[in-house]
Amino acid sequence: MKKPSTAKRLKPREVNELIAAYQAGTNVYKLGERFDITRQTVSVLLKRHSVQMRWNRRSTKRIR
Repeated sequence: MKKPSTAKRLKPREVNELIAAYQAGTNVYKLGERFDITRQTVSVLLKRHSVQMRWNRRSTKRIR
C-alpha cells in the first residue's frame, strides 16, 4: 500500500518568488509545476499571504 505523501514545504525565499511570479502573471498550474507542488497548494499559499487571486475560470471550450 502506498503511504500518503506530505506536502512539500517551501522556504520563505521560494514563497516570495512564487508570489512575485503569480503577480507577474504566471498561473497556478505553471507555478505548481515550477515548485513541484499542487495547484491547490499554490492557491493556499497565495491566500495565506493575502495575495489578490485572479479568477480566470476555464471555459467549456478550453476544457474540451
